[in-house]
Amino acid sequence: MPLVPAHVRRAVNNGIKEIERDQIRLNRQVNTLLAKAERDPISALNLRYVPRKGIIGDRIRIEGKWVFINVGPTFAYAPSGSGVKWVPAKRQRGGTTIQPLQLVTSPWGIIIAFRVSNRDPEFRPKLNWFKKSDPASGPVYLVDPVGHQYLYLTASSLRGEVVAGIPQTGLLVFANPESPTHRLQVHFSGVRVGNASRGLSSFSLECTGATLRENLEELKSGRTVSARLLDEVHRQVAQVRHEFVKETAGPLRHFMHLT
Repeated sequence: MPLVPAHVRRAVNNGIKEIERDQIRLNRQVNTLLAKAERDPISALNLRYVPRKGIIGDRIRIEGKWVFINVGPTFAYAPSGSGVKWVPAKRQRGGTTIQPLQLVTSPWGIIIAFRVSNRDPEFRPKLNWFKKSDPASGPVYLVDPVGHQYLYLTASSLRGEVVAGIPQTGLLVFANPESPTHRLQVHFSGVRVGNASRGLSSFSLECTGATLRENLEELKSGRTVSARLLDEVHRQVAQVRHEFVKETAGPLRHFMHLT
């Protein structure tokens, strides 16, 4: 076995240490991303509703010096499928129509896409439904009538006003129920929907379906997004390290005690 030059040994050792440091960097990125998603998954994952595609988000990208991870948005949340039904399909009050478009279950909460339209040119409904400082005081909340749970908004992309003839589409995120359920009701309490003196309205929209319960059960029993992402980081770092060692093994195999 020929003597390995010191500068070669240092280069190989430094390469392996750098790969190990990459795992630390990637783990920190995962934890930072998930902390942001806990606070506001809409912004952190760029969630939005796209016609004919439904609720989508950006791919989760975690990048180090040696390792790059690009995970599809389905990794983060599961659509509740076509087996759910809204009753009523929409609510029309005054000049305002509020229509649910899709519901998905996610580790960060129940995400519902709504379209709000207005046909009164002299009235613009305000979508100030999410009270960040005190979510329970907001006029829109979710109820599980089976488990008797009240679930409040944690994030919203519906904001501002709705001009007549130009609908606004956005997402509402509610806290997840503590136990799976096949029924959820979105309650609107004292929402201004018209220009008249009695323009305040209270109503609810109910979503039911077996796939709703199934997806909530899967969330409860499945592995966390954090565990899955960190495992993927570990897997890819191990693969890169293996390839690096394989490339540099040769005369270094005995020196570095690698197999």
